[in-house]
This record gives sequence, structure tokens and C-alpha cells, in this order.
Amino acid sequence: MEERNVDAAALAERVRRARMQRDLNQTQLARAAGVSQSTVSRIEKGDREVTLVEADALARALELPLDTLLHGSGVQERVLVALRTATRGVDRGAAIGPGVELLEFDERLDTVEPAFRQQPRPAPVTPPPSGAPSTQGARLAATLREALQLGEGPIAELPELIEEVTGVDVASRPLVGTSGMCLDDPQRQTRLLLVNSNETAERQRFTLAHELGHLLFGDGAHVEGLDGEDREVETRCNEFARNFLAPQQGIEGWLARNVNAGQMSDQVVSLLARYFGVSTEVVKIQLERMGRRAAEPVQSTPVSAARYGWRAEYDAAQVSAHRPRPPRRLAQRAASAYARGLVGAAAVAKLDGRAVADVEAELAELRVATAPQTRTGGRVSVDSLLARAAARQQ
Repeated sequence: MEERNVDAAALAERVRRARMQRDLNQTQLARAAGVSQSTVSRIEKGDREVTLVEADALARALELPLDTLLHGSGVQERVLVALRTATRGVDRGAAIGPGVELLEFDERLDTVEPAFRQQPRPAPVTPPPSGAPSTQGARLAATLREALQLGEGPIAELPELIEEVTGVDVASRPLVGTSGMCLDDPQRQTRLLLVNSNETAERQRFTLAHELGHLLFGDGAHVEGLDGEDREVETRCNEFARNFLAPQQGIEGWLARNVNAGQMSDQVVSLLARYFGVSTEVVKIQLERMGRRAAEPVQSTPVSAARYGWRAEYDAAQVSAHRPRPPRRLAQRAASAYARGLVGAAAVAKLDGRAVADVEAELAELRVATAPQTRTGGRVSVDSLLARAAARQQ
């Protein structure tokens, strides 16, 4: 191992982080790799040389390429991250690991499937140059809604909208200590918005909108805790998310259609949360900004859904949200490479956590074309997106 110039301390840290990303303890990793728990412990402490056979077994158990385990990830070393943490002191490497894995897989596909690479696109709107952070966020949300002709109603397909308008990949994965992040690989000009699939559907939507705000404002790499609401960048992105998902004019319109003037109640808040796909807390804040305050204490979203008759709908949304979502572009790229025999079913299955047999059956049933597909125009048609967005408002 020494002749390959493997840094024992760096290897120890990579093994530890990869194990934590997969929610394994040392005993579980040892069992999967066919080594003893004491061996894993000593490797993670960096006080034991690792044989090539052991390294290969650990790499397989950790679902990593052997070279990545031994020498590190070029993506991880160069990636820029805007990280929204759920707790202070989060392990950055463990937190960004799932996103780095997706970017690494995309990079590996460059050598076998050159089609469907991410195409950088200009921002669809320009952020306001000045103003208070909350004002900037609200104004940018209104500007983007107007540019996309979304009207005042709810946004049904937020991940798809972000992918098609910005060109940035969107995915969900179980994450450690973080609600979401934006990763930027400057060398490949590839960016990824990633949210925690373990969180509620409404929380995921808010985090996605929040990270979209960071992207549009050009905030760059940063690490921010959820309790750091005093930071201007967080304030304006929270304001952007609230107004993009549940615009005040849309709330006013809903109230005009469904509620007599002045009759604000917990039920009204609940139904507004259901309509816009946000939490009751988001609705409460928006109503207070509009000078309207609920006459009753506002319940949490799941309690509110159960009380006012839409718990089955709420639960169905959670089941869907908790399934890992791969970037649509990357899934298409992987399927094309699989159809041509360039990657295995296991690599495709790993994108969204499905069983290998299910992926093989699905791709066989769909009769994925064996010829490589070509892209026309280099980007998804924004005009078609705008047309669909307008149609949803009719």
C-alpha cells in the first residue's frame, strides 16, 4: 500500500465518513466487509496499514470505487457548497457525501455517455440590487413568478420547475444533519440542489425554494445553521421561499373565494397550507405580514390535516416525499448508458434506492432504446415550461 502513496490518516477519515453516510456502525461495516470490528476501528484511527484486499472489501461494503476510497474524490476536494444545517457542528464531509456521490457518478458517465451533460443557463431573473433583506426576497419571488407566468396559485412540480428553468439538477436523499444544500462543481460547471428526503414534504418544498433563492441571489458557498436567521442571506432567502410558494396575493385571492371578511381561524390556516403545499407556520407568518391573525392557536401541519379532513392526502404526500428522488437528467443519462451496456443495473438502482431486480424489470419493460439519444438545442425548452405553467393556472 505504501508504494501507492496512500495517506493513512486521510484514508481513515474517508472510511469513517463513508460509514457514517451509510448509517453503519463499525460492527456492521466489519461484517459487510468480512473483517473484524477491531480492524475497522484501527483503520479509522489511522494506526494500521490496510492491505489491498481489505481496501477492496471495504470499498465494496461502502459502495465506493476503490480509487476513491484510497486516494479521495476530486469532486469532494473542489466542490463549493452552500449548506443549510439542522444542527451546529455538523460534519461537513458526512453532510455533503450523498451530493458528492451524485456528482461523482455524473463525472464517471462523461467517459461512457457524453450526452445529457448539464448545460449552464443564465438566471431567469435579476435579483433586486438594494433594499432590506426581507424586501429583496419578496421582490425576487414576485419577479420570478411573473417571469414564469405562474400567476398566484400553488406550484405543483417544484423540482421539475427548478430543473427546467435554471438547468440545475434537483435531488432528494437521506441526509445527515442538514435540511438541504447547493453543490457547485466549478470544473465541470455542474450544480446540484439536494434536500433531505427524511423531512416532511412541506419542509422539503420550503428548503428547495430557499436554496433556489441562494442560487438566484448568487450567495455562493457558505454554511449556515437553521437558527442563524439574523444573517441577511438567510432572511432574504426565507422571505423568497415563503413568497414564492405562498404569495400574499394568492392568499388574498383564496380568502376572497372561501372566507367571509375577518373570519380567520385555525381551519382557514390549515386549508391554506393544504392549497399551497406549505406548513401551517408559513401560512401563519404570511397572514401576519398581511395584517391578518388567526383567532385560534395554529396547530402543526399533520395535526391540522387530521383535524380538518385531509390527513390521508397529507400522508400520501409524505410517502412520496420520503422516496429518494434522483436528478431527472442524471437518471436519463444513466438509463441511456445502461441500455448500451456501459453501466450496470446496480448503478442505476442506486440513484433512487430501488432494488436492482426492479430496475432491470422496469428498463426491460419500457424497452429502453439501445441507440444513444441526441439532444436538440442543448437545453430544455423554457417556452414549453411556460406554456404548461400557464395552463395549470386555467
